[in-house]
Amino acid sequence: MDVPILKASLRQEKGSKAVRKLREGKENIPGVLYGKGKDNEYITVQEVDVFKLISNKQTVVELIIDGKKGMDKDYAMFKDIQWDTWGEYLMHFDLMRISLGDMVEANVNIVLKNSDTSLVVKAGGTIEQLKNRVTLECPANDIPVTIVIDVVNLVIGDRKLFKDLPIDKKYKLIDNPDELVLICHQPKGEDEIEADGQLQEGMQKEPEVLTEKEKLDADDKK
Repeated sequence: MDVPILKASLRQEKGSKAVRKLREGKENIPGVLYGKGKDNEYITVQEVDVFKLISNKQTVVELIIDGKKGMDKDYAMFKDIQWDTWGEYLMHFDLMRISLGDMVEANVNIVLKNSDTSLVVKAGGTIEQLKNRVTLECPANDIPVTIVIDVVNLVIGDRKLFKDLPIDKKYKLIDNPDELVLICHQPKGEDEIEADGQLQEGMQKEPEVLTEKEKLDADDKK
């Protein structure tokens, strides 16, 4: 596994006021490095660097901190990433120190393959995915990017639980193995389609607004 490098700088400013000031430029973001029995280190990184890493589903990095000398490489794992209210800008992140041989918990995306050409869809049914991620315990240097479920041969009524996922034996499933991940539904009947249409129509109608005279007339009739 090639571990990507993340360059960082130590920061002296701490607290919410200092963090807000740092984030005004929207170029650098603050973070905290912790774990392995060492003191917390407060750092800043380029927002674009972190964005690239999380976009490529990279969770483990080799951290290079300006001015920090040492013979051993610093490896760390993203544990928390905070966004702004609208989900446009990264605001803060937490990194946990690790060794590449450590066993760590990771949230891995679940991806459906061949969903458009599956037997379920061809029969007019639908595949409802209830879980988008699975939690695994795995070596820090060998975290899968995705877990792929090929649904091409699934038929109406089929379902998949966490224990049914194609997970390599070198990984340990943390989630409840009997929890439902996806289910294949039968085609909707005419009554269900009509009911859905009426529901959508009712949601689109604007509420009736009475004039003051109409309100008075209504009150008189009570």
